[in-house]
Amino acid sequence: MKSILIFSLFFLFFYKPGNCQVTVTPSLPSTDDNITVIFDASKGNAALNGFTGTVYMHTGVITTASTSNSDWKYTIGNWGTADANVAMESLGNNLYRKTYNIRTFHSIPLGVDVLKLAFVFRNSDGTIVGRTSSNTDILITTNAYKLQNYVSNTFTNNKLTINAQNGKMTIEPFASNMAKIAIYPDGVISPDTTYSVVLSPSATTAVLTDSTDYFELNCGNLKVHIAKNPIRLSYKSNGITVLNEESGYFSTSDTKGLRFKISPAESFYGTGSRATPINKNGQSFYSYNEAHYSYSNGSSTLNINIPFIMSSSKYGIYIENRTAGNFNIGNSEDSVFQYTVEDGKLSYYVITGYSFDEILNNYTNLTGKQPLPPLWAMGFLQSRFGYQSETETRNTVDSILQDGFPLDAIILDLYWFGQLGDMGNFTWNSGNWPNATGMISDFKNLGVNTILISEPYVTQSSSSYSYCDSQLLFGTDASGNYTYIVPDFYAGSSGLLDIFKPETKDWMWSKYKARTDDGVAGWWCDVGEPENHPSGIKHVAGTARQVHNVYALEWASLLYNKYKQEYPNQRLFDLMRSGFAGMQRYSTFPWSGDVNRSFEGFQAQIPIMLGMGMSGVGYMHSDLGGFTGGSYNPELYTRWLQFGAFCPIMRPHGEGIASEPIYYPTNEKNIVRNFVKLRYQLMPYNYTLSWKNSETGRPLALPINYFEPTNSSIANVNDEFLWGENMLVAPVMSAGQTSRTVLFPSGKWFNYWTNQSYSGNSSSTVNAPLNKMPLFVKAGSFIPMVPVFYHTSDYKTDTLSVKYYPDISNSNSSYTMYEDDGKTPSANISGDFELLTFSGEVLTHQTNIRLSKSGNGYTGAPSTRSTTFEVQRQTSTPYAVFLNSTNVTVYTTQQTFAQADTGAYYDSLNQILFVKYLWNGSSDILVIANDNQYNEIDNVQSFSYYLQYPYPNPFTESITINYNILEKGNYSLNFYNAEGSLIKSLSFNNSPGNYSYHWNGKELSSGLYFISLDGKNGKQWMKVMKE
Repeated sequence: MKSILIFSLFFLFFYKPGNCQVTVTPSLPSTDDNITVIFDASKGNAALNGFTGTVYMHTGVITTASTSNSDWKYTIGNWGTADANVAMESLGNNLYRKTYNIRTFHSIPLGVDVLKLAFVFRNSDGTIVGRTSSNTDILITTNAYKLQNYVSNTFTNNKLTINAQNGKMTIEPFASNMAKIAIYPDGVISPDTTYSVVLSPSATTAVLTDSTDYFELNCGNLKVHIAKNPIRLSYKSNGITVLNEESGYFSTSDTKGLRFKISPAESFYGTGSRATPINKNGQSFYSYNEAHYSYSNGSSTLNINIPFIMSSSKYGIYIENRTAGNFNIGNSEDSVFQYTVEDGKLSYYVITGYSFDEILNNYTNLTGKQPLPPLWAMGFLQSRFGYQSETETRNTVDSILQDGFPLDAIILDLYWFGQLGDMGNFTWNSGNWPNATGMISDFKNLGVNTILISEPYVTQSSSSYSYCDSQLLFGTDASGNYTYIVPDFYAGSSGLLDIFKPETKDWMWSKYKARTDDGVAGWWCDVGEPENHPSGIKHVAGTARQVHNVYALEWASLLYNKYKQEYPNQRLFDLMRSGFAGMQRYSTFPWSGDVNRSFEGFQAQIPIMLGMGMSGVGYMHSDLGGFTGGSYNPELYTRWLQFGAFCPIMRPHGEGIASEPIYYPTNEKNIVRNFVKLRYQLMPYNYTLSWKNSETGRPLALPINYFEPTNSSIANVNDEFLWGENMLVAPVMSAGQTSRTVLFPSGKWFNYWTNQSYSGNSSSTVNAPLNKMPLFVKAGSFIPMVPVFYHTSDYKTDTLSVKYYPDISNSNSSYTMYEDDGKTPSANISGDFELLTFSGEVLTHQTNIRLSKSGNGYTGAPSTRSTTFEVQRQTSTPYAVFLNSTNVTVYTTQQTFAQADTGAYYDSLNQILFVKYLWNGSSDILVIANDNQYNEIDNVQSFSYYLQYPYPNPFTESITINYNILEKGNYSLNFYNAEGSLIKSLSFNNSPGNYSYHWNGKELSSGLYFISLDGKNGKQWMKVMKE
């Protein structure tokens, strides 16, 4: 418990939400409204927290005549006196109430435009004053534009257009569970200019139902309910209302936004890169890409902001607006999610689904799927600020390899083109890099790729500046005729390339292409927020603030599209520091910026990685070991690198202190080397996670409640994560710790190092010596591994070791492993791959393992694989082992087993059964008999489909049923009550793959139910319990 407590206290210290200080009902009131003001004295500066005397309201209004937000008009209250007119009614628990009519109370003449209500709260003599947490006046917006009553509508081409008394709204289905809503206050419908959305509206016909008081647009799984007077929307997913607008769209003199009703019990995820707790309910933060040097925990606005949020109530909202915005998720009002923007059009998409998987799949259909990475990107990538010469870089690579570390890339910071003041040169500094292309070629022959940094700034001392200036390739001043000089950029006075200008893109690409032709394998795109972006800069696409958030996205699109055009056989690796919604489709691999080298900086990384994953970006990672600050700390480095072995990208990087593991003490170096090797051994598992991400949008690293979003007990765990659905990672993130408390999600879990078992929905203190990071595997899992190798160019799967964790708690399980050549773009789309499926059945007297292969294959795929199953937690030597009805010899010594091509061996010390044979890809079955009661091989039912353990079980409202299909055919899922009566049946024709069905049992009575998966081989059964 200690580790979780320390981590939680750290977040509380650095992140202090101040929600619900003042609530006004109705929200966004008009001047003539009667309102009720509730003041919570425990919020804001909490000056009146616990106060026992009378609390007085001091209030005024901000009008169009006010010169600032502190210029109150029509002020009410005699300061320093016990003014009964502004005395508030005490409700207890630090809550106070006042009800009044705005115009009457303030004596506001007709014709005065009121913008905001202004408040402070005080004791009788004014010596104690309640204000915001920053001790400013409390302001409440009034007289906002909101869509009023319904007038008429049209429904053509699958789009509903509603004419209101004061504007128009359109609702358009984009999928059966996704719809776009756009509001036009001026009544003029105009198309969006989007940088993020790539999906076209749905071809599925929606059905509109018109009733007296409302419409309902049935998109399929999503139904949009439209109240007419006033026009307000709500959303049903499979018959259940999951989301309601509060006011919906609103606008004022200085902002526009959206307001939705939420529950304080909801958990919210996404919104981009933030070093705050993963559950964003109760938080408020800016949405504008910012670089924060040496940040750590509590930094709420960082390099990547994404206006997408996902709820545990199983809906997502993507807000289509690229300008600066603000999330307020139950912070100011605990039952309202509000998103405001400062400019531009505003529309939004509602996405519903049975699971986070389904919502993210649809969101990444909307904004684009991540392409498969080059396989080498999944290896160990070494970086530093920075290698200053060819000699130093060659020596570093040689030393790393000679010390027995796997290595797949070396990353060169800015010194490749000279010094800091040379930024923008894009050419090798030949003095320090006399044979750069030879170096790249030599590294390639060793299996090591070369990555170069690039930046969008060109200093005035750069050799490129004069040309770029003369061609107006930079952002300009307001006239559009002169380069806007950024005088205080850290590399020196510079121009910022206008990435939105075609001529600028052409010039930049000419530089990228030249270096790519040198053999450079990937690119590092730095400071692209842009880090220093004065508001006075003008781009061809808009002002700095209008396009700031999509600058890096446009930069990423340049590289991606040009690679597709000119290097169609090469997968792009783009190490990108900033971005926006949709960045994943451009093959970006972002990192979390210039983090402080400390345990506090380290602790920020899981929330950042998970927040980005839940925003559709699956490859967020960090500068392992920390980038800046701090001191030489072998313990911190070791713990961070252990964590890094289970991150989407493993890349140490830093300044001032060596980031290479070879410069650490022998003990720590050996530990890090072992974890790097483990990452390489897990390449089949890790690469399959990449495939899953490209296919479905599921992140590689997941919150531990990802598969059970309504499990509130694990809704905000910030120091653990799932690595895929089969592994749980619990890093040690505090100094001096040798044990930690681990929270386990549903299911049964086994310690990877010891095989000790742990029950789901529980916590346990686990030993964590420096050489071991707590790591767990879920019961029923198959974990494919390969022998240690040192470069992905040597990666082969002709020898596979598959760890299998059979357990009666998950008696039917399966796993599909993805394989391709690691380099062909879109291999997963073209079909140039293999899928290897392993399925397990745990029975009373035996355990069965089935193998099958599908897919078109790929060049270089092994025709046979020496496959060893390592069957965990076996308490005795098996009675017998069979392969396709043939008895397999069980050897008594490891030596004789090692010499055989086919055989079995029981390791009694570790309780592991090894079974191996040369697999040619046929559909095979291994039977491990526990005793003489096993089924004869001829009688063992060979299923081509498997029903897996449902979760959560027991369930309260809904339950997820996973099943695996090995052979295309007709199947059905059937649901029965305890008496055996059929209550639901679903029939389908499925191709091979893993599938999920989400059964809504909210209306069912408590008790026992049965689920069967039916196919040509008969039924497979599971029982579940409704609480």
